[in-house]
Amino acid sequence: MICVKSVLIARFIFSLQDVFVIDTKNEIIVWIGLDSSTTEKNNAMTYAHDYLMNKPNSQLPVIRLLEGKDNCKLILAIAA
Repeated sequence: MICVKSVLIARFIFSLQDVFVIDTKNEIIVWIGLDSSTTEKNNAMTYAHDYLMNKPNSQLPVIRLLEGKDNCKLILAIAA
């Protein structure tokens, strides 16, 4: 399952079995759930690339985060 969010998000929407591409307008965060399939894990950055190719500003930085390794950028995106 591919989920692309460019709206306000809440922590509870993250499923351990999925990969999420989150557009914060300043960067793209690729969050990878621990229980996501091998295929999803391998394709996570491709999902972000495909998403960016459909945006007018395709030069945004992409940050890859594994579940449990969340950082302040993800926390700020969730809190927004």
